[in-house]
Formats: sequence, C-alpha cells, structure tokens
Amino acid sequence: MKWFLDLKLGTKLISAFLVIAIIGAYVGYEGMTSLKESDDNDTIMYEQNVKMISAISDIRGNFQRQRVHLLELILAKTDNERRELKKKITERTDEITKSYDEIEKKIQISNVKDEYNTLIDIRKDFHSVMEKLQELAMNGKTNEALAYWKGEFDQSRTKYMNEQIKMDDLLVDRAGERNKLNSDLSDSSIMLMLYATIFSFLS
Repeated sequence: MKWFLDLKLGTKLISAFLVIAIIGAYVGYEGMTSLKESDDNDTIMYEQNVKMISAISDIRGNFQRQRVHLLELILAKTDNERRELKKKITERTDEITKSYDEIEKKIQISNVKDEYNTLIDIRKDFHSVMEKLQELAMNGKTNEALAYWKGEFDQSRTKYMNEQIKMDDLLVDRAGERNKLNSDLSDSSIMLMLYATIFSFLS
C-alpha cells in the first residue's frame, strides 16, 4: 500500500474514479444481463407454460361438454336429435385436437413430452371406448349404451380425466419453477446494485 500512498493526489483521485467507473460498468453489465435473462425466462414461461396451461384448460372444458353431449345422445329419442348431437361431439373432438396440436408445438422439456405422450395414448384408448358408446346410442340401444356408460366408458373417462389433471399440475409446477428463477435473478441484481451503491458512497 506504500506505493499507493506515495502517489500524487491527482493520480489517487483518477485511480479512485477509474475503480468506481469499472465497478459501475460491471454493475450495469450484470444488471442488463439479468434483465435480459429475466425477459427470456418470462418469454419461455409464457410460450412453454402459460399457453400450454391455457390449452389444457380448453381441453378439459371441451371434454366435459363432450361428455354432456354423449349422455344427451344416449337419451335422444329421434334420429334427427342423434345426428345433431353426433355433430356436436365431433366438433368438440376437433377443438380438443387443435388444443393438443398447440401443446405439442410448445413442448421442449423431456418430462413434459413424456407426460404428453402418455396423455395422448390414454386419449386414443378413450376414443375407442367413446366410438363404441356412440355406435350403441346411434342405433337406439339406450339400455346397452347406459350400461356401457356406467361401466367401461366411465372407467376410461376417469383415467383420461386424471391424466389431464396430471399434465395440468406438471405445467403449473414448471411455471412456478420458472417464476422462482426470475425472482432469484431479480434479487441478485438488487443485491449487486446495493453493494455497488454502498461501495461508491464509502469511496
């Protein structure tokens, strides 16, 4: 430190200003980097989590409405009513498929992809059961359709619905993790700026 004490006052001041400037530049760089990373994380959270959560919500809503149409189809009295309800069921299926397509485009995380594939497999099984139920109902076999509804169809529906909930929970957890990461980045930036402010004040 003697070499520093022996320096001229002007040199000392310039050195101090340079140190403060370097620290300021570092803080600024770290702040901008953290903000950029936080912005990227927000984008990822929106694209990969929020949009998929919204799509799953749409699937669950259309699934429940489709279930109502299926029961109405079983209880329908005329062929015309059955045709109209069959059309509504098909429309719900198309809407659900669009939502699944939207989810598939957004998936980048392996465990989410695995859960999605499981959900799709269960959906295929459910569709086979649903097709048989519709066939019974369209042929006016009300009693057989009701028995099938309460038995095999209900088991398949429950399994499918539970997997939808599982997928939804996974996406919510992922969004929570991403949000925590953003909070940690924000806290780090605040602490860094606080230390820099204290150092500048003491200098």
